[in-house]
Amino acid sequence: MLKNEKVLHQTLATRLFHWTLVFTTIFLIISGFYITYPFIQGLPMRTIKTIHATSAFIFMSNLAGYTYYYIFSKQWYHIILSWRDLREFPGFLRYAFFLKKYHPFYGKYNPGQKLIYTSWYLTSLGLSLTGLTLKLKGPFLDFFTPYLNISSVRLLHYYLAVYFAATVPVHIYLALTENPAKLQAIFSGYLRRK
Repeated sequence: MLKNEKVLHQTLATRLFHWTLVFTTIFLIISGFYITYPFIQGLPMRTIKTIHATSAFIFMSNLAGYTYYYIFSKQWYHIILSWRDLREFPGFLRYAFFLKKYHPFYGKYNPGQKLIYTSWYLTSLGLSLTGLTLKLKGPFLDFFTPYLNISSVRLLHYYLAVYFAATVPVHIYLALTENPAKLQAIFSGYLRRK
């Protein structure tokens, strides 16, 4: 490997999926919390709900595309938490909280990032299912009826959204404390090897 060689770290597809998720998540979190607690008077609720539903459709389509891409490009092991990652998690935490000086090599993503990605994937599936239930009711509500009523589905949807919103700063922290070149790669796709 040459000094200062540029290496592709994030493909164009990965970057497009990532930034689509970023913007739709921002719209979903703001509009969703506004629907729950209208914090600005005078905004038409119908418009906010349309923004939320449109963002949710794009989010779910993007999630399906992301899933397809990672499975068929055989890249899923980069983002899904494994038993090996769980064994390495205590060492990672020592590094993340500045108790250990040297960062071990974990591959494309560290165990903390993989934990967040795996939990986000499961949370996204839960949010999609509960969101469709709240929007369409009918057949989706029949799925939950033996277990939950509509109020419980709404509450579950809310808690999943709060979890998602609360873990975004953790994701950003892990990205910022990792190698800055890796952070740059989500914009350009490339990182420089020194």
